Amino acid sequence: IIDYWQLIHETQTARFQKEIQLALLGQNTFSGWEQQAISRLQNSCDYLIEGRGFERWML
Repeated sequence: IIDYWQLIHETQTARFQKEIQLALLGQNTFSGWEQQAISRLQNSCDYLIEGRGFERWML
């Protein structure tokens, strides 16, 4: 997913930064965004699975 995010970041920088800031990064700075965003995405998934009862997607 980070590869796709980086591709979008390169082609639509302003929009990507705005949307990932709102969706995952919050008030954190944009530097080092890849690991921050993945970590927060994982936390969101964990919350939905454990807290809301969604099923875990297995590969």
